[in-house]
Amino acid sequence: MNKALNICLVIFFLLYAIGQFSADIKMVSRLFYICFIFLTIFFIACRKSISVPTGYNDVLFFLYLFFSTLYGIHNGFLGSALNEMSAFASLWLSWKIIFFSYENKLLDIILIQKYLYNMMILWFLGYIFVAGGAILGFIPNDIIVALLSEWLKNRGMSIDIAEDLLQGSSGLLGMMPRLATGLNIVPLIILLLHTYKNKGANPVVWLMGLLFVLIDYGRIDILVFGMATIFAVMPSVKKILNSDKGILFFFFFLVSFVLAAVFIFDKELLEFFQSVFANYRTQASNFERISQYNDLMEAIATAPFIGGGLGAYILNNIRNDINYWEYELQLLAFVLQLGILGFLAVVVNFVLDYVFSVWQHIRGCRMVFMFTFGVWIVASCLQGGIFFDGKLILPILFFMSLRPEKSGI
Repeated sequence: MNKALNICLVIFFLLYAIGQFSADIKMVSRLFYICFIFLTIFFIACRKSISVPTGYNDVLFFLYLFFSTLYGIHNGFLGSALNEMSAFASLWLSWKIIFFSYENKLLDIILIQKYLYNMMILWFLGYIFVAGGAILGFIPNDIIVALLSEWLKNRGMSIDIAEDLLQGSSGLLGMMPRLATGLNIVPLIILLLHTYKNKGANPVVWLMGLLFVLIDYGRIDILVFGMATIFAVMPSVKKILNSDKGILFFFFFLVSFVLAAVFIFDKELLEFFQSVFANYRTQASNFERISQYNDLMEAIATAPFIGGGLGAYILNNIRNDINYWEYELQLLAFVLQLGILGFLAVVVNFVLDYVFSVWQHIRGCRMVFMFTFGVWIVASCLQGGIFFDGKLILPILFFMSLRPEKSGI
């Protein structure tokens, strides 16, 4: 029965990820999560003693959330206030229940890590299949546009920009439309932590990851994959660096390789970096974020300490057709809604609680954990919706940071 609980959790992760392209699949993922909750309650009910990972900070979290919801409703943001409160409560509840299950030794970490690793491979293969189909012609661009349209619709964004998303930059070195979503960081997190803990990567899996990044073409994803690559080659580098001659040889080789690449492929490298960091979409995105920053800061100045209440948004700058309160600069938008006091009581409170909870259970992986967690925070600052995707990202980051001997079973 314990195995069923673990499998329900992993299936929830998988279907939640696929559900970004289908609202129906996302609904099914919630059913598996409900099954996970009921199984957790069933197993706990059979225990004489349980560990409940809650404290005064959780009381503070919900007290301010309740106050800010009422204040948002008072200010005329009824629907948005309830919607955003639900998003915060869901994020808190999803993490607490999973951590509660771990603390009470219901989870088999080895089994979960195995399934997550296989999920990562399936994720890579799915994107590679789509890329191959687009290049060879048996998957038309209309299919990719349809996938992007469904993703945009689920995000509450206008599907009219699906075609535009394909114009600004391309994946796989310009041979196919770019297919990038905010959750694409998930398989790369799994690859990064698995590579670090196992002191190397399977060359075939690493190659899949490389193709995936070329298809995805996201700046943050390239950063995470680059770190995974460093950890993949580190064991070989350490063998070379065991001697002074080895150190000199390594640095000579590295400098020579970089200079040769710049000299031989200067035009290609320039075009590559421009396509990633200075393309049409990137420039338009940067302009939008600057505009948002100015509007949000102006609105924050009117009520800096308690904000406008949950669900608050700027009437002349709405970025989401469903969640009016959601912006690319999401963390700054939280300051608009919660105020500085609420941002500390809700957002910072949740973030620190998560970090401290995980920190006490991981050994030898803390540096990589903090790096990856920092990437999620940065992504949350720049991409709307990523913060609340923490219900998928944060548990996976926790599980992949654990050593196998920390299995609850």
